[in-house]
Amino acid sequence: MNEIGERLKEARESMGISIEEASEDLKIKTSQLIDIEEGKRDAFKDILYLKYFIRDYSKYLGLDYESIVEDFNEFVFDYTSKISIDDIKKNSEKNNKKVKKNSNRGIMYYMEYKSVVIKYNIISGSIKHSQLIYHKGDTVHKYVFDTPTRKGYNFDGWYLDPNYKTPVPEEFEINENTTVYAKWTN
Repeated sequence: MNEIGERLKEARESMGISIEEASEDLKIKTSQLIDIEEGKRDAFKDILYLKYFIRDYSKYLGLDYESIVEDFNEFVFDYTSKISIDDIKKNSEKNNKKVKKNSNRGIMYYMEYKSVVIKYNIISGSIKHSQLIYHKGDTVHKYVFDTPTRKGYNFDGWYLDPNYKTPVPEEFEINENTTVYAKWTN
C-alpha cells in the first residue's frame, strides 16, 4: 500500500498539481488523498471505497490505473489471506453488535472480514486482471472471469482444484478466498 501511495504522490508532484487541487477536481477530501499517498489503509472504513479512490486518483493522474488497482488487489489478497479463520470468528462475534449498530458507516474491520478474493492461477499464461474482489456471500457468475492466453496452448476452462477435477460452476456463492485454476490443452 505504501508503494501505491508513493507512486501517486510522485506523479501528482511531478505534474505540479497541489493536493488541494486534486481534492477539488476529484471531489475526494484532501485528508483522504493524503492518507492514500501515505499508505494509511486503516484510515478508510471501507476497503472497497479505498480501491475506487485509488482507481480514480490513478486515472486523474494519467497513470496505468488497471495496473495500480491490480497492485492494490494483490495487497488486499496478501493482507486478508494472513487472517486466520479463528481470528475472523472471534472478531466477528466480538464486534457483531457494533457492526449492526454502525452498518451504514461500512466499518473497516467488517469489510476486511466480509471481502473475499478470487485469484487466478494461470500457469505461465497471461490475463488482464490477476484477481477479483467480492463480498462474502455474493453470487459469482462464471462469465465474469477473464479468459487467459498462453502461447501454444488452448484454454480449456476454469477449475476449483489444481488437478482439474471440479470445474467452476456457471454460478456459485463465494464465502472465502478462492483460487481458480486455468486448464490448458495443446
